[in-house]
Amino acid sequence: MDVFGNHMAGKKKLVFGVSVVAGLVIAAIGLYVGYFAVGKRALPHTQVGSVNVAGMTEQEIAHTLDDTLATKHVVISGNGIEETPARMADLGVSVQTGKLARSVVAQSRSLRALVTAPFTHTRIAVPVSSDPRALMNFTSRLDSALPSATKPVNPTIVSQNGTFIVKPGKNGNGVIPAPLKAAAERVLATQADVRVAPQIGSVEPTITVEALQAKANAANELIAPNVSLRVGSKTVEASANDKAAWVDLSTDHPRVADAKVKEYVNKLSTPLNVDPIVGLRYLNSHGDVTLVKTQARPGVTVTNTDQLVDEICANITAKKATNAAFVTSTAPEQWKEKTIADGAEKLVYPAAAGEKWIDVNLATAQMSAYEGATRVRGPIKVITGIPPKFSTIQGTFQIERKYKTKTMRGTDFDGTQYVDPGVPNAMFFQGGYAIHGAPWWSAHSWATKRYGSHGCVNTPPAEAAWLYGWAPLGTTVVTHR
Repeated sequence: MDVFGNHMAGKKKLVFGVSVVAGLVIAAIGLYVGYFAVGKRALPHTQVGSVNVAGMTEQEIAHTLDDTLATKHVVISGNGIEETPARMADLGVSVQTGKLARSVVAQSRSLRALVTAPFTHTRIAVPVSSDPRALMNFTSRLDSALPSATKPVNPTIVSQNGTFIVKPGKNGNGVIPAPLKAAAERVLATQADVRVAPQIGSVEPTITVEALQAKANAANELIAPNVSLRVGSKTVEASANDKAAWVDLSTDHPRVADAKVKEYVNKLSTPLNVDPIVGLRYLNSHGDVTLVKTQARPGVTVTNTDQLVDEICANITAKKATNAAFVTSTAPEQWKEKTIADGAEKLVYPAAAGEKWIDVNLATAQMSAYEGATRVRGPIKVITGIPPKFSTIQGTFQIERKYKTKTMRGTDFDGTQYVDPGVPNAMFFQGGYAIHGAPWWSAHSWATKRYGSHGCVNTPPAEAAWLYGWAPLGTTVVTHR
C-alpha cells in the first residue's frame, strides 16, 4: 500500500512539472509573438545592411535610415582633390526609407519567419535609387580642381530633315562616378561615414546611345501618320519637319505637345481670320447717304481651332492619319452713321448741323470758323510752323486746353531757348500746338513768309480773341494742306 501511494505521488509531481514547463513555454511563445508580431517589430537576428535592427519598430528603422541619409558622409580626398564630405543627396543617392522599414517589419507577420528567426540570420540589403545627373554634377564640382578634367558630352536626339536621329556623345576625363556611388551604398549599409580616394580616368556620359535610340525610334513612330488640313480652297499637308517640331522629348517617353500643334494650326488659320472694319458713312438731313468715309468689312473667324488641335493629337497618339478642314464664321457688316449738315460732305470735315469747328489750311495759310457747313468767320490770315523742323502738325484734333494769357517756352530756330510771356487767347489742340493771338503778327509778315512760327497757328490778336470766346473746349480743329 505504501509503495503504490509513493508511486502515485511521484507521478503526480511529474505531471505537474511538465505542465509548469509547458505553461512557461506557451507563455514565452506568447510573449515572443506579442512582442514581435503584435508589436510590429523586426525579428531577432535581422540586419539592414550590416546594422542590427532586431526589435526595432517600423518608425525606428525609418528614422535611423533617414538620419543616415541626412548626417552621414562619403569623405573624398586624394589624387589632387581636397577633403570633401558628401551627403547621400549630393551623390544622387536616395532610399525609400518608409517602404524599406515596412518590408523589414512585415516579416514578423509570417509564421514561418517567426519560427525560424531565433535560429537564422537575415540580412536585408538597402535598395537605393540613384540620380546619375546629380552624381555627375557633384563629380563635376570635384573636377574643377583637376586642370586636365573634361566633361563628358551626352548623346542627344536631333531632328534631321524631319527624322529623329541620335547624335553620339563623347567621353570626358575626371573623377569616375561609380566608386562614389558604391561608397554611398556602403554608408547606407553600415550607417557610418566612409572615406574614399577618388579614381581619376575616362568618364562615360550618363546617357547611353542605345537608350536614346529607342527613344528616337519611338519619336519617329509617333510622327509617322499623315496630317492634312484644308485651308480655304487648298489642302496643306504637314511636313516631316512640321511634325518633328511638335514632339516633346523632355520626358522619358516622347509625346506630342498640344501647344506646339496649336502653334502650327494657328499659323495656318491666320490668312482665314479677317479683322472686321466698322464702316463710317455720312447722312444728310433727309437720311440719305452722302458720303462713305470708311467701307465696312465683315469679320471672319476660324471657329474650330481647338477641335482640330485635339483631333490631330488624338490621331497621332492612336497612330491614325488626320484629314480635316478649318471652319469659319462670318459676322455681319457693322456701320457707324453720322448725320451731317447739308453740304458738309464737300468740306474737309463733315460736321453735324450747327457743330462748331475750325479749318486751318496750311497750304493757303488761312483759317476759318464753321458752324456745320456754314463759314461764320474768316478766312483769317495766319502764320504757321516753318517746315520741316517746325511744321504745324496735320490731322483732326480737339481743343483740349484754353488760356486767356500764357507764357510760351521752347527751343528757338537757332537752338537757343525762348520765353514769350503774356501770349493772349491760347487754345491748345494737340500737345504744345496751339491757336493763339500774336501781337507781333502783321500783314507784311503774312505776305512775305506765311511760315514763321515754332508750330503754333499765329493769329491776329482780334481774331484770336473772337475765336477764344466762340470756341468751347472740345471744338474740332482740322489742320491740312
